[in-house]
Amino acid sequence: MSSMTRTVTRLDEKLYAWLTEPDDRKFDRAFEKYHDEAFAGLVRYLARCSSSLGLDFEQIAADALLKFFSRVGRQRREASGLIGNALTQIRPLDLGSFHVREVRRWTTEVGSFRETSMTFKVTQQEERRNWMAEIQALADKIPPLQRRGGHVLESVRAAISPADDGATLFVEFTVTIVESLPLLRVPTNGYLFDMAQSLYLDECKSRGRLKRRGPDTWHPLTRINLDDEESSNEYSDQVAAAPMQMVFASDLADAAVDPESDLAGKDFCEKFYAYLRRPLDLAEEAYRIAAANGPAKAERKRMDSLGGKWDRVICVLTMRIEGHTQEDIAQVLDLSRNQVKYIAELVQEAYEQFSAMCTRSLLRSPAAGANSYVER
Repeated sequence: MSSMTRTVTRLDEKLYAWLTEPDDRKFDRAFEKYHDEAFAGLVRYLARCSSSLGLDFEQIAADALLKFFSRVGRQRREASGLIGNALTQIRPLDLGSFHVREVRRWTTEVGSFRETSMTFKVTQQEERRNWMAEIQALADKIPPLQRRGGHVLESVRAAISPADDGATLFVEFTVTIVESLPLLRVPTNGYLFDMAQSLYLDECKSRGRLKRRGPDTWHPLTRINLDDEESSNEYSDQVAAAPMQMVFASDLADAAVDPESDLAGKDFCEKFYAYLRRPLDLAEEAYRIAAANGPAKAERKRMDSLGGKWDRVICVLTMRIEGHTQEDIAQVLDLSRNQVKYIAELVQEAYEQFSAMCTRSLLRSPAAGANSYVER
């Protein structure tokens, strides 16, 4: 929950100053100021998160900002206009007092939500404001408003004739509101960094750096071989030119100008954790099934081997994220410094490949519609 109470940054202030500017020309100029502030931070973030020197980080940052401007700038503004116009056109039909109250209550709440979302802003002087919680609370209002709009539609469709022009318009305007509401959610700077991350991963895939391979051949838990020091040396020598990045929550927060760039939120990390553990889970299940029918020595040996690797991996990652040096970790776990680096690099590589395949589905839920711009 710490992200909910974090300090307002200058980039936050510029974001909402831009989004709340009512004049179209001033709106574009406000974005230019935001662009200048965000661009350098995005480039630094991408450079820190990547081990590749061949990518054009400035172009990726520029593309992300252009995409951001279109989605949370223009499209959000247009959606607000559509909803505002629809609210002025909707009139309760002659379907009884309950329908009248239902429509008036719903349209009033939609209008209030629209006003609050489109005027949301923060300043650096607001030290104690729980503004991230406010953004989440606004996002949480969208699905109930959509459901209630759906109920209004169903009650009208069940009671009117398709030839009723007034009812047809009522349905059209109601549908417009229901479909446009998710676009009014209040964005955060984390959504911009999310876009940059996705574009970066797309570029990596297009260059063939993130190739699909079978899980048994590239999963870190099956590739790690701590019994052979030469294997560890050989693998680490291949990537010696790049520092150990460890792109997880704590390093992402340090990497970007805006802490909102912590893209590996709790939900994503839990899924990545489950992915890392999957070979061990499968081995445990295989042993359980085999042991029910006999000694299962081979299955037990594989399970124990993967279990030992899993313990080492988790210890290395935990201590690394907590800020311990490779030397400290090696001493505590009775490993060589190179073996610690070897484990971290294998998991880092797996993280990048896992992100390339799963980032969009794990960090955003198009069906839900309400939380895409909000940090988890």
